[in-house]
Order: sequence, then C-alpha cells, then structure tokens
Amino acid sequence: MKICKKCLRELSLDDFYNGFSSCKKCVLEKQKELYKDKEYALKRAEMSRRWRIQNKEKYQDYNRKRDIKRKGLNRKIIDELKIKLGGKCSFCGFKDKRALVFHHTDGIPDFRITSCPCSRNRKELEEELLKCVLICANCHAIIHSTENVKGAV
Repeated sequence: MKICKKCLRELSLDDFYNGFSSCKKCVLEKQKELYKDKEYALKRAEMSRRWRIQNKEKYQDYNRKRDIKRKGLNRKIIDELKIKLGGKCSFCGFKDKRALVFHHTDGIPDFRITSCPCSRNRKELEEELLKCVLICANCHAIIHSTENVKGAV
C-alpha cells in the first residue's frame, strides 16, 4: 500500500506508475490539465518529434515490435471470426482455415484487411470482417476472375 501525494488516498502499488508519488488517476488528470494549454501541447509535440529524429533506430524498433504484436493479436481476432462465421467456405464448404478469406459483398471496403491489419483496433477490424462472407481462396479467385471478365466486356 502507498499514499498518493496529491489525493492523499491509500492505494495499492498497482495504482501507481513506477517512480511516481501520485497515483495513476492524479497523474492523468494533471496531464489532461497541461495539454489544455496549447503552447504546452505544441512544445511536447516538438520535443517528441526531436526525440524521434535523434533516436530513429530506437523509434523504428519500437514501431516494428508494436506492429508484430498487433499483427499477432489481430490474427487471433481473424481466426476467431472465421470460426464465428461458420469455419467453412460459403460456396463449396472447404474447411481449412488457412485457405479461408473474407470477401466483401457490399462492394467497396472501408479498408483492405490484408494490407493493414496491424493498424486497426479490434472493434474496427471486427466491424469490417462482419460485412464480409467467408470463402476459400479458390472460390475467391473465381469470383474476382468473373468480375474482371464482366468489367472488360
């Protein structure tokens, strides 16, 4: 247990950031108050920009690790939704989840699932995937090849 220097409440150590004498809630309130000041916000943004330039390798490494972690989490979400949508191709009944893909039935997607799964949060990803139909890669190729033929004629 530890006493917050600002609100004077006795809280568990989990309610404090390492090395801080104020609890997480008080620290966040202070940050919100500081960022209301436009000059402070601009100053912090400039400091962050300079740090990213000076520590380019560290920053890129951090982003790479974050993206790998997100990709893994989103891969789990995608696999869960494949099961939720029946776990098989809607046309031919093929069941191997490695070959199942999501096909947008309503035309233009909000974003391409394959090109940026790591930049989306769980809610956005689920909403987009639920607009799709689950089909195998073969049926998906057939659908798009017939669409291209119709568009060319």
